[in-house]
Amino acid sequence: MIQDLKDELTDQGHILTGKTRDSISLLSVKLQQGDLEAFVGLEEIYKVLDTGVSRNKIPYERGSGRKSSKYIDGLIKFWMIKKGLGPDEAKKAAFALANKHKKEGMPTQSSWQHAKNGRRLQFFTRTLDGSPHYDTFENNILDPIETLLDDILINTQNLIHE
Repeated sequence: MIQDLKDELTDQGHILTGKTRDSISLLSVKLQQGDLEAFVGLEEIYKVLDTGVSRNKIPYERGSGRKSSKYIDGLIKFWMIKKGLGPDEAKKAAFALANKHKKEGMPTQSSWQHAKNGRRLQFFTRTLDGSPHYDTFENNILDPIETLLDDILINTQNLIHE
């Protein structure tokens, strides 16, 4: 499932530095009351990549006069990495993209061209909900564990009653 998440993120075109993709890891698996919980570690940006951002939630107001913005700084960095732009060109491109985000939200309509699989949203949700690996995991690991626990419980009860 971890590889499926990485592949879907890549196929959706969300790879800039690879930091988010490389951060995806299985932290732990917990069996509780017959339910299996898997805890996955990954960069916080995954939420934005999974659900997108509506235009009214974009943290930018044209002409606000603010001296600094983490959002704009992030877009400047994006353009410097993505296209190798210098600081001035990257700043212009960042404000142009911020205006587009404010109009369309994220992802923008033109960003879909970067997706190999025609998707730009729900890399996390879609992968976990549609993964055949969960069934394999359940059949190969979870079911034998449950059988083992049942055997232990039966043996323990038999010992108590002897």
